[in-house]
Amino acid sequence: MSRDWNEHKYNSSENLWSWIDEQSGRNDRRLEVAKDCDAKDYKNVLMGRFEMLESLADWITENETTLGEIAERWGLKQKEED
Repeated sequence: MSRDWNEHKYNSSENLWSWIDEQSGRNDRRLEVAKDCDAKDYKNVLMGRFEMLESLADWITENETTLGEIAERWGLKQKEED
């Protein structure tokens, strides 16, 4: 397994949180529109999406780690300054 960071693709956590916020806002707006509808199935789908986003955000929060913790697990040492 290569340790070359340029070899793998990563998403920034800031972009991920921004996407989650965007999706939550979109679901909130859809729920607001559907509030007066009798389409129970549509409301259930929207609530399911909202719950999925909440679960994803909770998992990310619980599993966050710092680069320092990752470097420690990989046995990487901090470069000594001259």
